Amino acid sequence: SSDRMERSARASAELNVDADLNAYVREVMCSIANEYCSEVRVYVLDRQVFNATAAPNGYIEVWSGLLLRAQSDAELAFVLGHEITHYAENHTFEQFNTYKTYNTIAMVVSLGAGLAGAYYGVDLSSIGDLAYFTAMSAYFGYNRGQETEADTLGLRRAAEAGYDPAAGAAIWRALQAETAASTFPSVRRSE
Repeated sequence: SSDRMERSARASAELNVDADLNAYVREVMCSIANEYCSEVRVYVLDRQVFNATAAPNGYIEVWSGLLLRAQSDAELAFVLGHEITHYAENHTFEQFNTYKTYNTIAMVVSLGAGLAGAYYGVDLSSIGDLAYFTAMSAYFGYNRGQETEADTLGLRRAAEAGYDPAAGAAIWRALQAETAASTFPSVRRSE
């Protein structure tokens, strides 16, 4: 659950305890999400990957890899605007409901494949595995509409707070260039 993840982050050795850095990230967050400032808890974690996440309980992680790559307050504001939009629009709850549906279907398909395999003497476990992985992908990823909405509304939030809207495109172009320049073929092929 989100509460368990938050407790884990608070106890993590990766939790960044630099008061000035944490105050800065919180200040940018509150500038774009003023109405949610009292509801959200922002944790900076020392992780090299470019990432930030928002949970339905108001727990937000900002990874140091994002902070190292953001070239301006505006770039950070765009990413945080994206995450606060996921929170504000209840995308995580929507994904959880989708996951529950897929999980139920996966359970039925797995059970059916197991029974059919036993009856016919054939191993159909790969069908159950496929159903399980489909359900898990529904849990761990927002759909394209939600991502587009988070980008659009996050950009609007950042612009309304006075940040340069071009920063949203700038940080994604820089991340795409970094990905394309990677020496790892699997990274170059990733989105």
